[in-house]
Amino acid sequence: MFERFLRLKVIVPVLAAMTAISIAAYVGFGLTGLVVMITCWQLMLFGVVAMVARGQRLLLRDNREQLKRANRQLADRATAEAARHDELLQRLIGLSREVAAERRQRTEEHRETQAWRKGAGAQLKALEDKYATSSELRELVEKHSEKMTSQVAVTGRKQYAKVDALSALYYGLRPPKPFPTLAGWAASPDLLRYLFNLVHDERRSSVIECGSGVTTLVMAYAMRELGGGKVIALEHLAEFAEQTRGLLEEHGVSEWAEVYHAPLTDVKIDGQSWQWYDLTRIPESEYDLLVVDGPPATVGENARFPAVPMLQDRLNVDAVVVLDDHERREERAIGKRWREQLSGWRPRYPKHDKGTLELRSPEAEARRL
Repeated sequence: MFERFLRLKVIVPVLAAMTAISIAAYVGFGLTGLVVMITCWQLMLFGVVAMVARGQRLLLRDNREQLKRANRQLADRATAEAARHDELLQRLIGLSREVAAERRQRTEEHRETQAWRKGAGAQLKALEDKYATSSELRELVEKHSEKMTSQVAVTGRKQYAKVDALSALYYGLRPPKPFPTLAGWAASPDLLRYLFNLVHDERRSSVIECGSGVTTLVMAYAMRELGGGKVIALEHLAEFAEQTRGLLEEHGVSEWAEVYHAPLTDVKIDGQSWQWYDLTRIPESEYDLLVVDGPPATVGENARFPAVPMLQDRLNVDAVVVLDDHERREERAIGKRWREQLSGWRPRYPKHDKGTLELRSPEAEARRL
């Protein structure tokens, strides 16, 4: 562009002017004038060459700057792509670990089943040797075979339900990081899926939870999907409360849940003393869902019983109460006392891995229907 400008705007008019002056000098001064004009022509050409050289230098400098900018952009893009690749790799590693943990658990359960079958087979063989012709032996063999077949089928259905629930959660939520290992004391995948659907589908935007963990995380995801609401979680140990807060932060849903450190304190219910959460640590509010997964059984017998007596006045008329671990003896006893206390509330028993009790007020039952 510079050369074109120079040629059109400078060189052409100058050449025209010099040509006219040369003719005039030759006519007016003869050979002397012509020599002078030739010298001027040479000087002018030197100037033009210098201008062109300067233009080339400027053009080269501009090209170098553009090349540097392009290199910086490419480097930034490469850095971003590398970071994205690392993030995807970490997610894949996390999912792989989750699958590996699940596989190890299934393998251990299979080994236990095989060991049980082997032991049962040895017992049956001993009985068969002793009572080879006994009709009672045949009945015993058939009974044990049916029992073993039934147990294997139940175990298989439970494992399939857990894997299916976990897959549905990952597919629906697409979390930026894998969930913590769902084994031991952690909630089972089928309970997590149930809680997410309960909050999301029935639009339960005010939840109080006794205990905290992955259940808090999943219900916070449901709140985010709804676009409003909050989970209030009570945790009697500060380290567990901080751990759940970190989990919410990692998944980017801390806006939808708040974990309160509420140490256990003495409370009186019908003249009996209990160790339960200090409710002065949380704000006064009304809730449409109560989830009970704490305190742990190590606190004392029927440690989770105070949840309904202590929080009943804070529940909305269409509230729902959910108790985890209902397969355990103490939780079944707690559920029985709650059903007596919450007269008219309808119980349901979702078939989850560790057992679940759901209590619905008449208004909540009408809302579900």
